[in-house]
Amino acid sequence: MNTSVDSVESIESIRRAPLSDEGDHAKVCFGTNATVVTVAPYGCVDYCTPVPLIISPSDKTEKGKDLCIWLERFLHV
Repeated sequence: MNTSVDSVESIESIRRAPLSDEGDHAKVCFGTNATVVTVAPYGCVDYCTPVPLIISPSDKTEKGKDLCIWLERFLHV
């Protein structure tokens, strides 16, 4: 699946993919919820707006162990 927006055809293929029966190699799902990782100043009273660094949508098929692995990698980096 080409996820780059470099042509109208690439946008159309992404739009059609969740409705397709082409097997797992072309699987694209609708994210219903998301895990959001943010950072914000700690102890700052005048500015404490969190800044999102990662937004990972989920279609509820991922496993908790896999989520833990990528969060560990993020924290390590």
